[in-house]
Amino acid sequence: MEVVDVSGPGLMKFSPLTFEAKVVLCRAFGCEVSNLKSNIVNVQCQAMGKPRSVKRIRGDGNCFFRAISFAMSGTEDNHVQLRTACVNHLLRNANKLKCFLRDGFANVEDYVMRQRMFDAGTWATEVEILAMSHMLCIDIYTFDEVCKWYKFSANNVEESADISDMGIYLNHKHRVHYDVVTSVNDLPLLVNDMRDEQGHSCKTFDACPDYTEQSDDKQSERCVKQVIDKSNNEKTTGRKESVKRCTPKKRKRVNLAKHRKLMKERMREKYREKTCISQSDVTEGRKRKYDNDKYKNDVDFRETKKAKCREYKKMKYKDDEKYREQVIGSIKFQNKVKYHSSPKHRLMKIDQSKRKYETNLKFQEEVKNASNIKYNKNEDFRKEVKFASKLKYPENDEFRAGVKDASK
Repeated sequence: MEVVDVSGPGLMKFSPLTFEAKVVLCRAFGCEVSNLKSNIVNVQCQAMGKPRSVKRIRGDGNCFFRAISFAMSGTEDNHVQLRTACVNHLLRNANKLKCFLRDGFANVEDYVMRQRMFDAGTWATEVEILAMSHMLCIDIYTFDEVCKWYKFSANNVEESADISDMGIYLNHKHRVHYDVVTSVNDLPLLVNDMRDEQGHSCKTFDACPDYTEQSDDKQSERCVKQVIDKSNNEKTTGRKESVKRCTPKKRKRVNLAKHRKLMKERMREKYREKTCISQSDVTEGRKRKYDNDKYKNDVDFRETKKAKCREYKKMKYKDDEKYREQVIGSIKFQNKVKYHSSPKHRLMKIDQSKRKYETNLKFQEEVKNASNIKYNKNEDFRKEVKFASKLKYPENDEFRAGVKDASK
């Protein structure tokens, strides 16, 4: 994983997905392309600075997959199928991605099972980001509040991976939420007039020393303009002129008490805008804390809440088709893992299937049809059936008579 500090010279370029690339990705993973707009022009830059504008993503625990969905298809609605595809890709490439797991997990299947990665609302970690980058063959960049870009590349997983020049850019807000970066500030450059060995003039470009993390676009333009004007004046007049620093002047403070009060109020407003916290959110947080305390201490309240939760899940299971498919897929995966890992559970399932086969005619037909299909397609299964039939023929009279009747 590469890291670049935006206060220094930029080593990463901003090159978001084009319309054609989005269409290819959407078709590859079954996402709708109706929300894509072909008339949007992506602005690229060679030295990537801070994000200039972002697309706010819903914060419900699925923000990473929602952000990838929006960057690919122009909508957040495809986050469920992208989560499923990413986790399945993680399981298929377990040997390549095992080294990126955090301590405490035996293997990738153990990680997926314990973290419940198939369930909606489960947060994504760097493992899922690398798996998504490897699956899409596209670099994913994240920007955090220490002014650094982090590059998650498929080459970290597989050195021979064929990666696109484009990328997906996310803003890691407070390190708990992902938004989509739609544009970034280009780091400014200084023009230095230098002379080579033959005395010819040659211009080089370096990062502007007066550019700080608080510099805006206008200040950067002024800085570059003043330096270029200085270079031109030196050529025409033959003498050097001093250039004032391009940092803005400080305002005079008249009433310190009033100024402090105003600054505090501005800081409060800025904090609310930055964290998206309103008075209703504060009230809701207090109510949630009260309910959590009551849930722990009050048994009747806890049972009532559990009953309501069960009813809500039943209704959602009936009405929401995506939720139903997600629950069924999660249950099937858990049963599959448990069947292969627990001999006791495996024997219990085999006994249940035998009892159901004896009493349920519909289940008998399904098993027979599945066995016939598997017999025709799977050569190893066909050999096992023939060998078992040879052993059963001399011992079972009823089976022997049935074989003779079928042979006539």
